[in-house]
Amino acid sequence: MAAKSKKILPAPADIDIESEAAPGLAPLFSPMSLDSFADLGRDNFAAMTKANLALSEGLQAIGHELLAYATSSLEARAKRRRRCSAPRRSTR
Repeated sequence: MAAKSKKILPAPADIDIESEAAPGLAPLFSPMSLDSFADLGRDNFAAMTKANLALSEGLQAIGHELLAYATSSLEARAKRRRRCSAPRRSTR
């Protein structure tokens, strides 16, 4: 099997960015300043914090429901057990 020849890529400094773009097409994104980029990061962080807060509140509510169900189930079982183990009166 013959060895493949390696492709030689031009160095990044040799690439002309203007000639690579299709003529007549505007760039997809406008350049951002550092301030607008920082604002975007702050907005994303605020949205993530809000979502995590909603998630934690939901998980806490599920935990409370589970605890209430377990408590009522145990109380009902204890009540049935007391009723079944109570001494019975003889009807004779």
